Amino acid sequence: MLDLSLSARIDEIAKDRAAGAAELALRAADALRLARADELGEAAQAIVRAQPAMASVYNAARAALGGRLEEFTERLRRSSEAIARKAAGLIRGKAVLTHSYSSTVARALREGGPSRVICTESLPGGEGRRTAALAGGDFIADAAVYSALADVDVVVVGADAVTPDAVINKVGTALMVLAARERGKPAWALCGVDKFVSSEWQPRLGELFEPTPRDWFTGIVDDSSAEPDQGG
Repeated sequence: MLDLSLSARIDEIAKDRAAGAAELALRAADALRLARADELGEAAQAIVRAQPAMASVYNAARAALGGRLEEFTERLRRSSEAIARKAAGLIRGKAVLTHSYSSTVARALREGGPSRVICTESLPGGEGRRTAALAGGDFIADAAVYSALADVDVVVVGADAVTPDAVINKVGTALMVLAARERGKPAWALCGVDKFVSSEWQPRLGELFEPTPRDWFTGIVDDSSAEPDQGG
């Protein structure tokens, strides 16, 4: 049985529906550091169950079990800086449309110098309000995406997971990216490699998350040293 303080931390992570995936992964890593050697396996399983759609939480658990938790955490802490630097050339001086909340995307928008930021409300949950506040963005209803794209240069979203075939993110992402594709506007996913998982990963997405085919995106901007991955 898990220590009560560790169980309480995991419960808090499970109940959080507002934080981004990177933030949750860091909290998961902090919780896993509290686990005794004899309860690490149980704690790792509980962490994964707490946020079953978050690949970074899953990868934090794997890193802990493999004795690589400090390495994983350090890379995660540097991730948003590297991504913001790479994304700057894609958004500088441009009108950007985004969906939901991602700490990585929020940083890229703050530092990338876009001419305008438009944020969807991102229901259910309304996380787009947080993005708008942090990035100095305008706020629109989810249903206004298609018309808003007429005045947008590029779509940028975060990701909760990237599989070989899909980008998993907040529900509503697929329609936004599809609409951008229809209007001929580029759409990029910004996320660290901590979000990448193999096809063996079987998440429970529930009603809040959905997959968007990777080839609907222009590409993925990650925190590796390579140039942005150009998709379909």
